[in-house]
Amino acid sequence: MDNHDKIVVGKINGFYGLKGFVKVFSETRPRDAIFDYDHLYVFRNNEWQTLVVEKAQYAGKSLVIKFEGFIDRTAIEPYYGLQLFIERDQLEDLKEGEFYWADLLGITVKNTEGHIFGEVSEFLETGANDVMIVKKGGATTLIPFTRGHAILDVDLENRVILVDWDEDDL
Repeated sequence: MDNHDKIVVGKINGFYGLKGFVKVFSETRPRDAIFDYDHLYVFRNNEWQTLVVEKAQYAGKSLVIKFEGFIDRTAIEPYYGLQLFIERDQLEDLKEGEFYWADLLGITVKNTEGHIFGEVSEFLETGANDVMIVKKGGATTLIPFTRGHAILDVDLENRVILVDWDEDDL
């Protein structure tokens, strides 16, 4: 199993009760889509481990998951803070022109004049639109991810996003 086949979908960020449930911060949209996976992966002790989901539910506003084989809190405690992954083939197929954010991370962002702003490091969700965080050295540029406006083209094959954004807007 190759690291490039893995996509982060969440993180174990707490415990719930004494029976081995963990609280999960979800990177999926909607956030409870993490419940759709019957198994997740963690990288622990320099190896990939498969965690089979026994039960997934809400506990108030928190998302909680119990993995098979973890009968109490003590057993699951060493997993605190670990990221949760899926394999790429667990994702749904997308329509033409659609892509997952994970596919855009690390892509070079440049404008029509050829100025390179850097690489996509992450995304922010705002009420109006998503925002791409682009980093180059110590500089950070925030560019709204609005296709047809700020975003002119996404070329996954050549790993370039073409933007209508001025160098002066830094």
